[in-house]
Amino acid sequence: LRGQRRALGVLVFHGLRTGPGAWGYASADLARLGRQLSRVIEGRQLLEEVLRARRDLENTFDSMRDTVIVCDRQRAVARINQAGASRLGLDRAAAIGRPVASLTGDALSHWLAQLPLGTPDQWRTHETEVEDTALGGTVRVTATPLADGHRALVGLVIVARDVTAERRAEVERAALRERLAQSEALS
Repeated sequence: LRGQRRALGVLVFHGLRTGPGAWGYASADLARLGRQLSRVIEGRQLLEEVLRARRDLENTFDSMRDTVIVCDRQRAVARINQAGASRLGLDRAAAIGRPVASLTGDALSHWLAQLPLGTPDQWRTHETEVEDTALGGTVRVTATPLADGHRALVGLVIVARDVTAERRAEVERAALRERLAQSEALS
């Protein structure tokens, strides 16, 4: 049994008579059967590979700690990872089809609405940092254009990373530096 990409195996019929006559099979019939079996086996293997790759991608998508939202050109949610749904307090299925602006706070919604879709600038990756009430803190947001196989814009991939702890640490370091400078000035 030969497939398009590799040898698939051998099919052995023990005691099968070939040639004309009662219950005889022509070699051409057996060859045709072998080709059909090869197609079925190869199709099944290909389907298993595709399903395994899809599971791997879904596991990767859901393993990310950052909020990841894939939306269409109208900015409606097409996919959201588990971290994003949890952070927004949503069931993933409930988020699908909703405008992304209905899931985020006002500052992020306004920024997303200003993205230049439909212009030559739409292919740039856009970044901002905003305080977002829905996401519960300060987030660094990246919006990357999503293209189809024909290089047509089909949507955006939005990644929001929580930087609240980083910003808090920066404020604390600045306050510590200021106190240190004041104590040095008093000495």
